[in-house]
Amino acid sequence: MKPPKMRRTFLLDIPRNVSQREHAIYTLQWGLVLVGFVAAAGTLLASLRGDAYRTVGTLEDTPALTVAEAAVRSEETSLVRLEGTLGANTSALMPDDASVEVVFGSVELIVKSTEAGEGTKEAVLHRWEQVPESLWLIDDEAKIRLEVAPELIPKIQTSRVGRPERLTDGGSPRLSRTVGYRYFDQDWPLPEEWGAVRSASARVERSYVEAGATFVVTGRLVPGEGSVALVVDEASGGEVHAGTLQEIRESSETLGARLRFAWIPLLLGAVWLLLRVLRIRRDFVRRSNES
Repeated sequence: MKPPKMRRTFLLDIPRNVSQREHAIYTLQWGLVLVGFVAAAGTLLASLRGDAYRTVGTLEDTPALTVAEAAVRSEETSLVRLEGTLGANTSALMPDDASVEVVFGSVELIVKSTEAGEGTKEAVLHRWEQVPESLWLIDDEAKIRLEVAPELIPKIQTSRVGRPERLTDGGSPRLSRTVGYRYFDQDWPLPEEWGAVRSASARVERSYVEAGATFVVTGRLVPGEGSVALVVDEASGGEVHAGTLQEIRESSETLGARLRFAWIPLLLGAVWLLLRVLRIRRDFVRRSNES
């Protein structure tokens, strides 16, 4: 005898005697089962391929020079690896944290508003940026000019320092409208074109490269007038990695150890959820076949 099947309603295409909410949760759980198995398989595959060690392997295969050795090269070199601290012609203190001196830095106060029938509005109320004109890679007394796109330099992404304070038009708490935000004792009004806004939310996005941070850089050595430049070009294999080579190696080993076993809880979780979903399905079958 064939096992009973689920009987579905004609209009909603869900099992009979099953609410739409129950069926939605059931469908979501099937999706989570699929995600769990895919994540477990992907993690296991990444561990077997040694993905965690790929960056270290690439760096170790690249010929290494000290900054002092690279600075006196008289001919162009295709691809070399250098390690040193990042220097610039200018630096600045983060405006919301004067204890942090940065070579690169940015702070954005972003406001978002959703008004009924008008969709979502978003705008940057305030932006601060520190971008130097010239960069060097420094090792003790030696330094070499660094030519690299700012977006290739890894930056620390941090949560806000302090919390933006909502400014209102002074009305009662239930009827007041947002007119701007105060962040670190400065007031920033909402865009005039928004008009009156009843509710809004603000967030602060921060990123920076601290002065004196160490990087491992791969690129081409290009002699110029009176100096040698390290040109970082992605097309020719140029990369910038935060930290020393030893720190990058240790981080890769930690990640590799996690990947080696991370697929096990993912697989167990997916199997547990699969058994749960199958039990729910059996219950749906029973309820669907009830008269």
